[in-house]
Amino acid sequence: VKSIDESLGQIMDRLKAKGLAENTIVFFYSDNGGVERTGFTSNNPLRSEKTHGYEGGTRVPLIVWGPGIVANGTCKVPVTGPDFFPTLLDLAGISLEAVENASINNFSKEKLDGVSLVPLLKGDTSAFHRENDPESSADDGAIFWHVPHYKHSAPYSAVIRDKHKYMRYWEDHDNLQNRRETEDGYFMSENELYDLTSNTGESADENLYNSDPALAKDLENILFNWLRSVDAKMPTAVKFKTSTNPSVSK
Repeated sequence: VKSIDESLGQIMDRLKAKGLAENTIVFFYSDNGGVERTGFTSNNPLRSEKTHGYEGGTRVPLIVWGPGIVANGTCKVPVTGPDFFPTLLDLAGISLEAVENASINNFSKEKLDGVSLVPLLKGDTSAFHRENDPESSADDGAIFWHVPHYKHSAPYSAVIRDKHKYMRYWEDHDNLQNRRETEDGYFMSENELYDLTSNTGESADENLYNSDPALAKDLENILFNWLRSVDAKMPTAVKFKTSTNPSVSK
């Protein structure tokens, strides 16, 4: 943290010395939560760590500085990395139509992920709107992520809408409970639903999946519709064959 603070300070000093500070936007962002299994960091009171879908692995610092941005302001609206591209275009005064016309990779503004965060950066949360599926308002404001592979965590998908977060693990309950890695001791079941306002730490004792089945089904449908809309790649079972060659270790 000390090193990052010093290096960012050098960048800011350089921008000011070159007269570029009034024409530059700085994003300070972390790609994931801290790694607790090394013993060097703690994400308390958030649950879990890097590579996991719980808040300790996904809720990270984001600071934006620059002209036209509210100074010393704070915002609790959830945002995500794909929002940066449309935000930077908006701040630079570049239209999506201009990007579409200049694209050599068939970029289409209709398929753009993310929304501009400029209203939030200016302190106007009422002007901010996130629309996912134009044919339905059910998933308005929702953000998604999908991890179809193993990296300490079992494969999972998740959605946050308003204050609620639904997670779906793509292993069944018994497999999740019997995973051998010590850092995977966070798992409870293949379906988890949390109220992030009252249960920021995602306590397993307050999993709402069974106690609020209507909300769980609503968020599950929203998540599954999104997975289909982006043609998400799903994890597949691996079948191991026993070798008949005695020289090959089993």
